Amino acid sequence: MRTIKRDTPPVNQGKLREISTLCRAYAREKRFWLDVFASRRNQARISRHREVRNEALAAGYVPASGLQARMWKLALVDAAETWDKYWQAVFVETRRRIARNTSLDAPQRRYLFWLLKDYRRFEAALHGELPVPGFAVDGSLKRLTRTLGKVVRSLRGNPPRVRIARSFCLDAGCYTVFVENGTQYLKIMSLTRGKRVTIPLSGQAAIRGNLRVVIDGDRVRVHVSQALKTKTAELVGTAAVDLGYTEVLTDDQGTDYGNEFGAVLTAASNRRHRKGQARNRLHALEKKHRAAGRIAKADRIRKYNLGRVKLEKQTAREQSHLANIINRGINAFLRERKPARVVSEDLRHAFTFDRPRCLNRKLSAWTKGVLQDRLEYKVLAGGSRHEQVNPAYGSQTCPRCGFVDRKNRAGDRFLCLHCGYGGHADQVAAINYLHRKDDPRITRYTPYREVKTFLMAEFARRLEAQRSGATVPGRTLDAVGPTASTGGLVMKTGSSSPRTTGKRGGGRAAAVNPAA
Repeated sequence: MRTIKRDTPPVNQGKLREISTLCRAYAREKRFWLDVFASRRNQARISRHREVRNEALAAGYVPASGLQARMWKLALVDAAETWDKYWQAVFVETRRRIARNTSLDAPQRRYLFWLLKDYRRFEAALHGELPVPGFAVDGSLKRLTRTLGKVVRSLRGNPPRVRIARSFCLDAGCYTVFVENGTQYLKIMSLTRGKRVTIPLSGQAAIRGNLRVVIDGDRVRVHVSQALKTKTAELVGTAAVDLGYTEVLTDDQGTDYGNEFGAVLTAASNRRHRKGQARNRLHALEKKHRAAGRIAKADRIRKYNLGRVKLEKQTAREQSHLANIINRGINAFLRERKPARVVSEDLRHAFTFDRPRCLNRKLSAWTKGVLQDRLEYKVLAGGSRHEQVNPAYGSQTCPRCGFVDRKNRAGDRFLCLHCGYGGHADQVAAINYLHRKDDPRITRYTPYREVKTFLMAEFARRLEAQRSGATVPGRTLDAVGPTASTGGLVMKTGSSSPRTTGKRGGGRAAAVNPAA
C-alpha cells in the first residue's frame, strides 16, 4: 500500500470550523481509548480490539466526545493501532538487545522472542507470570522474564498521546465522492446526525477505502491509501548497496546514484544551522528586553522575528527536495540493475562513534530514516527481496584479503595496507555487504567489537593458511605503517582501469571483485 496526499483549495471559515471541531472531538475520543488500552487487561487485547469494541457496545457506551457511532469505533481502532506501532517499535530494539546478550543461549533467546510474538504472553511475562512454551528451555523462566522486563522498561519512554488535534480517520461509510462542474468533492460525516460537510479537492483521482483528513492551516489534506501495482519485469541476481552522504547510494559495481544528494544536504544543514544561531541570539535579546520591562519591544521581536510559519515551510521544501533526490536515485538503481535481491546496511543506529558534531548534524535522524524507509519500500514494491546486514567495518575491510584497519580508508578512498587493493570506500563497503549476507557468524545484531574480533581472527587464519605467518612484518592488525616488505604501498586494480567521475573531483580505481 502507498499513501496519496490530495490537497484542497482554501476552505471557507465556516467549513474549517466544523472540520476543526470534528478533529478536536476525534482527538478527545482517541485519548480516551489510548488510556483504555494502557490498562493491563486491555494491553493484551491490542491486536484483538474488536473484543473491546463489542464490550463497549454491550455496555451501552455513549462517547463524551459527541462523535457518532461509526467514528468513535474508528477512534478506538486508531488508538489500538497507535499502541501496536508503539510496542512494535519497542520490540525492534528489544530483539536487538536480546540477540546481543551473550549470557543467553539459543533456546533462551528463542523463548524471549516467543514472548514478543503475542501480546497476551508478553503482558503476562511483564506482570510476573511465566508462560510455558512448547519447546525446551534451559534455565529459570523467572530470570528470563525479569531480563525481558528490564530491557523493555529501559526502552519504553513516554506512552503514546494525542497532543495536537489536527486529523481524523474515515472509512467508506463516512464519506461520499462526487464530481460537479469538473471539480471533485468529498462529503464527510460531521458531529450532527444526517449532516455532512462538503470539501472540494484539487485534481481528480479514485478515492476508496479508509482515508485520513488532516488540517494544515487554512487547507485540508486528504490522505488516501492505494494498492501498489504489480511489477512484471524480470528480476535476476543480487545487488548490494552502500547508502552514502555525497550520493544516495553506491552499488557493488561502483555506480553512484543521486550524486547531487550531498551538496543539497550540506546546503540545507548549513542554512538551518545559521538560522538556528541567529534565532538563538534573537531569543536572548527578547528575554533581555522582557526582563528589563520593555514588554512591547519583546512582544514585537517574538511576533515579527521569531515566527515559525516561514521557517517550517522552508524546512518542508528542503526535505521534499531531498526526498525527491532519494526517490530518483533508488528508482534509477532498481531500473538499471533489476535485482531479485537487494542487500544493504542496517541504518537504524545512532551516528555517535568517532564522528564530528557537524557530520552528526547533517546525517540527522530524518535523513537516515528517509533513506532506510524509501529503500525498503521501493525494493519491496518493485518485487525484490530486501536484506539488511551488519554495517560494522564495512568500508574498512579489504574484500580481497580480509585485512581490517581504520587506516585502510581515507575519506572516500580505500587502499588496503596489506595487499594494496584499492577503490572507492562506498563500493568496497557494498562488496563486503554482498559477501556478508550469507555469513551466519555476523548477524545484524552482532556487536561491532565482536565483528572486528572475528574479522581479525579470520585474517590471521588466512595468513596462516598461506604459510606466511600469522602477522605481517612491521605491522600490527590495528595499526599498519608503510614499512611493508613489498617496498611500499601499491594500488592493485588487476586488469581494470581507473574510472573518473567529475562529481568526486578525481579518479576512482575500479575495485576488482575478489575471487576468494
